[in-house]
Amino acid sequence: MTESIVISGRSCRLFGAEKPACLLIQPSARHEAPTLEEEVRQLTALTAVPFLLVTIELEDWIVDLMPWADRNISRDEEAGKHGQDTLQYILQSLIPWLEERYGFLPAILGGYSLGGLYALWASARTDRFRAVAAASPSVWIKDWVPYAKKNVPGLRLSISALASARNMSRIRLSPVSAIASAPNTGCCRNSWARSIAPWSGKKATTSPIMPGGWRGRLPGAS
Repeated sequence: MTESIVISGRSCRLFGAEKPACLLIQPSARHEAPTLEEEVRQLTALTAVPFLLVTIELEDWIVDLMPWADRNISRDEEAGKHGQDTLQYILQSLIPWLEERYGFLPAILGGYSLGGLYALWASARTDRFRAVAAASPSVWIKDWVPYAKKNVPGLRLSISALASARNMSRIRLSPVSAIASAPNTGCCRNSWARSIAPWSGKKATTSPIMPGGWRGRLPGAS
């Protein structure tokens, strides 16, 4: 199932099962649009869990996702001011709309690069997300390490390695699945697969791009 729809003034796309067991929410830039269907196709092959991937088309990737200003990334005066606005949209508009259609479902927030960083940042500001799929997150942003050590559960012991590693596949970041170096589509699909794995009752399928399966545990997962 694929559907394009405007939800509370923002363009969104829905991919996946008509009766999903979980929601995968991904703020998305226009440059990611051509790869989304392939991402879903590969993810469907990796998991037996019925899922719904919901993407939110962003007007400005940096302005909408930067958790705070870093002039080494952008000199736009609006950068770092609207990350909370994006999160409020997800929590107060998007998820309630999805709940009205599908009922209450566990939600996973994910993304690639700055989107992965944003997912990690957002996980410290709400308990609505059961897991995070952060593919190649931009954890080199200014002041991320002290913020994560203080605020992001599961990263306290591993944040230094996460910030510097070039090829990470087996770091334990429960309940966060963070993957640091892989091509966009493969990286995203493997991050999502590891986040969904606890619903399937078995380890996520391995792949040459990102070996190893989910190594964390979601709260309440058996």
